Amino acid sequence: MADISILSSNLNGSDTKERARARACVYCNKSKTKCIWPAEPGVGACQRCARLHRPCTVPHTAKERRRGRGTRVGQLEEKIDGLVSLLNASRQIQQQSSAPGSASTTSEPPISGHDAPDSAVFGQLPTPATSSQEQPSASRPFCILPMSCHHVNDGHLGDCTGQHAQSCPPPSHTTLQTPTSTALSSSGGSEPTNSYIPPTAYIDITPQPYGYLRITMGEADRLLKLYQTDYHPRFPFVPIPRDTTAQDLFQRQPFLFRTIIQIVAPQSAALQRGFTTWFREYIATHIVVKQEKRLDLLQAILLFIAWSESHYYAESWVTTLHQLAVGLVVDLGLNSHKPFKQDGNGANQFVEDARRLNGHRGRPPHTLEDMRAYLGCFYVSSLTAALFRHIPLMPCSTYISFCCDKIEAEHEYIADTYLVVLIKMHRILCRVIAVFPAPDSDGSGTATFSAAAHMAMTNLRAELDDFKLQVPRNIRDNLSFEIAFQGILGRLYEPVVYMASSPVSSIDGIRKSEAMWCCLDAVKATLDLYASIPVADLSYLPFNTYCHMTFSLITATRLVVLQDPDWNSKLAGESLDFAGITQRISDRCDQADTVAIAEEWRRKRKYVNDTVSVMSMHRNKLRWIRSWYLSKTAAPNPAAPESHPPIHHSDSQYQGQILPATEMIADTGNPAPVEALSPVSFLGDEWWQAMLDDMSFLQP
Repeated sequence: MADISILSSNLNGSDTKERARARACVYCNKSKTKCIWPAEPGVGACQRCARLHRPCTVPHTAKERRRGRGTRVGQLEEKIDGLVSLLNASRQIQQQSSAPGSASTTSEPPISGHDAPDSAVFGQLPTPATSSQEQPSASRPFCILPMSCHHVNDGHLGDCTGQHAQSCPPPSHTTLQTPTSTALSSSGGSEPTNSYIPPTAYIDITPQPYGYLRITMGEADRLLKLYQTDYHPRFPFVPIPRDTTAQDLFQRQPFLFRTIIQIVAPQSAALQRGFTTWFREYIATHIVVKQEKRLDLLQAILLFIAWSESHYYAESWVTTLHQLAVGLVVDLGLNSHKPFKQDGNGANQFVEDARRLNGHRGRPPHTLEDMRAYLGCFYVSSLTAALFRHIPLMPCSTYISFCCDKIEAEHEYIADTYLVVLIKMHRILCRVIAVFPAPDSDGSGTATFSAAAHMAMTNLRAELDDFKLQVPRNIRDNLSFEIAFQGILGRLYEPVVYMASSPVSSIDGIRKSEAMWCCLDAVKATLDLYASIPVADLSYLPFNTYCHMTFSLITATRLVVLQDPDWNSKLAGESLDFAGITQRISDRCDQADTVAIAEEWRRKRKYVNDTVSVMSMHRNKLRWIRSWYLSKTAAPNPAAPESHPPIHHSDSQYQGQILPATEMIADTGNPAPVEALSPVSFLGDEWWQAMLDDMSFLQP
């Protein structure tokens, strides 16, 4: 260390003589003119000052700060000092653990042999502020990534998932503890930091008291790579560069880092609920209370909406997050061009000049990252406004086209092409919403199907078909794109369900039947495509795919029970095979949940509550819908008894509800099991319409 210090001092002390160079005098410098000296600078007056008879003085030159090797040597010194401190801390921990008094701090016997957990999976980092007498390790909630408890057994890893993970004893090995890792673990802050974190050091993802999810920086690198390869291509609005490490992202944007890790990392249902609570409190504190305007807050909200399970049909708990995201877009100025000084009338420049006069800095030019976040907010807003009618639609401006052209021209990521395709398709969706808005909730705004409506649908359908032909082949063959395309087609024709038949022209009735059949084809194609998604991917899809599936399922249920003079619901049900498609999707959800259980040790499995996962909930709901449909369409059996006792579902989430027994509809040809579903027959059309308006059971 002494040699390095001497070398640094020699480097800093060398070359102290400043190189003389010609400088302009004070008067020429103020006039922004060239200063011509007849001799050496400062000797006599320059030509301009001599001609104008002005005093000529040369400004004093301050010594510049030397940069270069001296700065690099200082950085190396800091790194070496950090390594030495880490080694000293490691020796102190080993000495303390080998002391006789350390054995009395834990009541757990040492784990050895096949029962010893892997040190890379488990580890508990004690905080120095809490002693063993104040908070014993046995009573502290313990949960280290991954949530599955891995034990070595004959060369294989066995899983202990669910509630057993909470009862696993803490590891017997000691974990390297540094002042940096302790500060990051003990605090739930998400402020940028320049501190280096070793790959083996632990950091908190979910701070106390919301949970205790803790991972190493090395494991965070693996999860970040998983997000870049599997998650970002499906929702391409928040990319992370491939050369960015978890260390870099944590230092620059710790809140976005924690959001991404929580999306991917395996964790229990309790930890998922805890992170949701902490996320919403953090967003409310920093956006509403502290009035912060940061791009990473907007990106984190978009990711949280895209990869979480949300209510949309009733009691939507993401509406506030939607509105905060839109507000951030406006506050950050991402929804319009940056005003230029070259504007002819100067109207836009007035606001910027007034801001600078009050001490505000001018808006910087938008980066590609800013544009993607803005387009992501527009995408989420237009999708939820079109399908669920809860969120107001963001305006579809010309700046959206400018952002698409800019991103497509730069082509920074492979997924940018898919991003541009989605946004262009949603611009057509915005025109669909403008021509066919949502009907009024009280039914007073019911329109009559006319030739104008048929012409508008035909033109918009032709525009969608032409757009699909322009999409690159590799994207056109993608299941996610095809589901989105068919879902938008279903939304184009879905308003026909609420339109009344024309009492004047019979041709309008035929055209209405044609439009409803096109709607049936679109929802059938969407459900078939969803059923063809590989079961390995079904549990890890973003919200937009679930939204299109949910909307298509609800529209299909309306079409198969619709009573309209221009529509045959029985023929529609036979063409759609509603019972068959719901059975196929429920089976796929069951298989996907099995795959998610097997993959729970390496990636997140979404839960609704402590015992029910999202996929198992979808399976149960689809089976319930299938049972309802069969009971609705089953022919009455005169030989069956007049009344039957209600059948109660055994699942905890259906406690107190009268539901049909799913296993009783395995054979649709047997009249007795179908008749056993007759308790649902008291649910008339008014109840069914109310249920369609409140379809929260399709989303957790």
